[in-house]
Amino acid sequence: MFRLRKLSFCITLIFLSSLFLTNFFVISTKASIDKTNNILVKPAFMDLGRVGNNSLSVTASVTNEGDENTFTANVDGNGKEFVSFDPQSFELKKGETKEVKVNINNSDKLPIGPYDYSVTFLKKSNNDNFLSTTTSNSLRIKFIKEGIDVASIRVTDVNKPAPANFYIIFANFKSTEETINSTVSIVSKEDGKEMANFNENINMKPYPDNGFYGIMKFDWETKEVEMGDYIVKYKAIKADGTVLEGEKPFSVGELKGNLTSIDIKDTYKGENLKISAKVSNVGNLKLPTTFNVVIKNTDGEEVFKDEKSVTIDPGNEENLVSEWSTNDAKVGEYVAEYKVKMGDEVISNSVTFKVLNSYTLHIIIGIILIILLIIFIIIAQKKHKKEE
Repeated sequence: MFRLRKLSFCITLIFLSSLFLTNFFVISTKASIDKTNNILVKPAFMDLGRVGNNSLSVTASVTNEGDENTFTANVDGNGKEFVSFDPQSFELKKGETKEVKVNINNSDKLPIGPYDYSVTFLKKSNNDNFLSTTTSNSLRIKFIKEGIDVASIRVTDVNKPAPANFYIIFANFKSTEETINSTVSIVSKEDGKEMANFNENINMKPYPDNGFYGIMKFDWETKEVEMGDYIVKYKAIKADGTVLEGEKPFSVGELKGNLTSIDIKDTYKGENLKISAKVSNVGNLKLPTTFNVVIKNTDGEEVFKDEKSVTIDPGNEENLVSEWSTNDAKVGEYVAEYKVKMGDEVISNSVTFKVLNSYTLHIIIGIILIILLIIFIIIAQKKHKKEE
């Protein structure tokens, strides 16, 4: 009898399990079907190759395979501010298709380099105030704005007597290997006197080959140079005779800061613990300053860390403040390890402080004692009257 019951229980369990799995499969399949996009964009990819200053326009075909709705064009990618659509928004019934022009505007002002846009069309939600996150498949548009340009220039303030280690990086986005003749001069901002001059031929392979970057390094010794303001001027002549030029100012001086004070005090639990570092710029260059704090308990466990950064102008002072909420902190002793970096100089140390019992508890205890005292006085007075 027991075996029959056990067998019946097993059969029932298997049946219920199979029923559950079948329903789960149906629900999962339905959920997968419900997530179908229903917005189709063709083509999915366009590579326009290398382009010049001529205007650009391509056509995308948008098909609505779902219910009637309003669609809005959207673009992501570097330089998206140069992209517009015609039309930007439009309505489509089920099965309808719309031709949308994707325009690259002001191509002559478009910076030289590679571009990779992702174009999608967003479906309007039931709420007229916003667009839903439901989008079409993306149309990817790639092209290269042809030319040679300055990709990066490193010219910074110099802490005398350290040498000025400067460089300019050129990039070749043309289809052929290119050579440019680059001249760099350092001049005094005060009187325009040339302090140094550098010249070099820079060879670059075409993008995206390795070596499409060309680097011109120029080091300038400042030991015998007076503190003051200077300008780096560069002029690069391309193979076709066109000129690429620009300038960037910098200063030679003293990068020096003074850590005036570190302030940290015992704090009641529940209050914000404030840790502040006051730094003054006593040099004549802008002073990049970083204040790093790590708080540890008596077991050496890290309970808080923070970092504050600021650039201080010459002659100015800044107070960098970190705050730690002690709501969840245990009452007891802690150590704050701090590091202040002022330019190239680093000062580090540690300060011990305490998280004290909340003053709220003290107030409650005080109120209870006052109430007990009042009750004691009342009882004493009644007892005294009875005795009379």
